[in-house]
Amino acid sequence: MRPLFLALSLPILISHQPSATSDGAYEKLMDRVLAKAQAELQKTTKLRVVRPWATAWTTTSKYYVVKTTESYAQAKALAKSFDQMAPLIQGLIKPDFTWPHPMPVWIVPDVANYNQIGTSGDADAHSSNYASHFSQGSTGKPVVVLNQPNAQYVKILATHSLVHQFIDRAYPNSQARTWVQEGLCSYFSLYWDWKWGASELARYKKTNTLIPIRILLSRNIDSMGSKMDQHFIELGMFFNYMLHYREDTKSTTDGNKVQEGQFVDYIRNTLAGKNIGDHFIQKLIFRKTRDVEADFRAQKF
Repeated sequence: MRPLFLALSLPILISHQPSATSDGAYEKLMDRVLAKAQAELQKTTKLRVVRPWATAWTTTSKYYVVKTTESYAQAKALAKSFDQMAPLIQGLIKPDFTWPHPMPVWIVPDVANYNQIGTSGDADAHSSNYASHFSQGSTGKPVVVLNQPNAQYVKILATHSLVHQFIDRAYPNSQARTWVQEGLCSYFSLYWDWKWGASELARYKKTNTLIPIRILLSRNIDSMGSKMDQHFIELGMFFNYMLHYREDTKSTTDGNKVQEGQFVDYIRNTLAGKNIGDHFIQKLIFRKTRDVEADFRAQKF
């Protein structure tokens, strides 16, 4: 991984060497002009001041405790965004879940901090593939995210692990298949930029490079190599299709009443460890894969 940003430092130095032949008036004038210009530059330059991790900014919201070295403003903004996402995650995955306390989210400043946290007892669960991770089965452990220059991308990365964190709390020791958990993580991550997800999916369709559903649902994202990002996007968009577009699987709304569809039921039963062998979705996806794939490819988002 590459360093993502450098902290700037002031003052900005502007030097002026007086002429040996002048009487000093011009030099004094230039000194005043340059001093004023530098003062204005310092006032208007927006700096990214990075604190040491030991004194990182922390803010607690309804659902999360966010810790970051970048700024208190970043901590507040992310906490607000994550609080917006939390009811959506809960509503789909486990509506009757009771939050025991705000859950920790750490936005770390550099690769060294990220990797150190990932190898301090959690090496088996640590993955830097998305610059975000959560160690399942570790109650009280934080979601850890490598900070990025793009604020939207930080939310996308963090949300992926926030979903893992929620599943771990709502369904402890869940043995749900990887594609179900990763699909949920990818689906909610794309919430922050559905337009981007749809445009990328359209590009894969246009170039005829879509990953077949049988591979999408059987291969771990980490094993996809150069197609890892594509796997993430396609899986998230496939969940979007099943939840909101496909007639026999989607949830619907009648006024203020939500009629949950077959796919929501399948997700919850799978996470809860119930037998889904005869479930409508199980039969649909794994016995009529080609039909589902053809419909998914034809869907306009």
